[in-house]
Amino acid sequence: MEYLARKLMKTGADKDRQNMVWNMIGSFCYALASMVLSFLVMRVVGDEQGGIFAFAFSVFGQQMFIVAYFGTRPFQITDGSNEYTMGDYLRHRIVTCLAAVGAGILYLVFSGYAPDKMAVIFLMVCYKVIDGFADVFESEFQRNGNLHLTGKSNTFRTILSVSLFLITLTATKNLVVSCMAAVASQVLGMLVIVV
Repeated sequence: MEYLARKLMKTGADKDRQNMVWNMIGSFCYALASMVLSFLVMRVVGDEQGGIFAFAFSVFGQQMFIVAYFGTRPFQITDGSNEYTMGDYLRHRIVTCLAAVGAGILYLVFSGYAPDKMAVIFLMVCYKVIDGFADVFESEFQRNGNLHLTGKSNTFRTILSVSLFLITLTATKNLVVSCMAAVASQVLGMLVIVV
């Protein structure tokens, strides 16, 4: 895994160009995945499961991402004088991520959903919270002038998690198992950037 991390996080000679290109690629992959995933899920497992996935991924999961993210990135990337350490930002992000998971659980306790739907929603909350947690590392890359590493990380994590999710969904037709695969790959993708 260390080899993969070194290859992924390599910086070339033209850093400014890499910053622009990789940030565009990462943003495009993330936006494309958000747009097409719900449609593809509906095509593979039907409208009912596709609908709960769309709600879990694009609506409720995205709201929990906002709680996990909690607007720290703009402050972190502009902290050029290093008034706060990466550890300070990391501790803050742990608190916001735990708050997002807690809010997700609280919602599910009172939702009245069937267990399989609750599982999909909870797993997508976890997926989005991991995305929010990874952002603190990506923000640190940006604060240190390495925006291209942020773009590479976002691209790698998105392609890895979406690919594994879709492969698992196609093979098993089981949305819960596929969401588990997406969460596991999101963790793996984050570990690569943390190494």
